[in-house]
Amino acid sequence: MEVIHSGFFHKEGSWVRTWKRRYFEISRDGKITYKESESATVVNGVFDISGRLNIERGTSPSSIKTEDSCSIWIQSDSTGRKLHVVLDNQDDYRKFCMGIAQACKFHNIYVSQKCIFLVLYICICIF
Repeated sequence: MEVIHSGFFHKEGSWVRTWKRRYFEISRDGKITYKESESATVVNGVFDISGRLNIERGTSPSSIKTEDSCSIWIQSDSTGRKLHVVLDNQDDYRKFCMGIAQACKFHNIYVSQKCIFLVLYICICIF
């Protein structure tokens, strides 16, 4: 598994709606994996981004919001799963989006029309 991008984000729990800081990796095979730390051997979860995606910029919750934090929602149409994450700053957000864009390039991922601003933002950053 070739890692395109890695770093830390805050992830909202799918069952218990609390926020946890997680280390993530976006891989060339169209997966976002996350675990408790960079050195952890146990993977806490895997989110498949190799199908049709809906991506929206969200609002950072007050419990982890900083002046520069950025929130993003990703929903997989194939599985129906949603991933809500908050990146610490604009640079981390840009790198995360670039990682998704690179994974999209490998899998011809469709991003919904309402996300066109994000796609344009990613393209500007890459080129």
